[in-house]
Amino acid sequence: AEEHSATKAAALAAAAEAAATQLASSQAEVQKLKEERAAQAEALKAAAAQELAAAKAVINSLMAEAALSSQALAALEAATARLKQERDDVLKHAQKRFEEQASAV
Repeated sequence: AEEHSATKAAALAAAAEAAATQLASSQAEVQKLKEERAAQAEALKAAAAQELAAAKAVINSLMAEAALSSQALAALEAATARLKQERDDVLKHAQKRFEEQASAV
């Protein structure tokens, strides 16, 4: 009976050791997977940050273009107003000269 108990104890010890080895192996695998997932998350985070930076650069570029377009439009409107004023001045001057010539005749 003692021999049977010793064999049984040895078998239980071997099973416990195998279970402990399996547990350690499983824990190592879980840790490895956690590290891989963390690395993937960091890579995705870095890629997202890069895409965000690129999007911001495009937005800033578009805003700069819009500001330049707005400035160009304002300059064009100012030039148009000046040309209209010059045209009106020329027409007034021509009208005045016409009236002076008409009254001289």
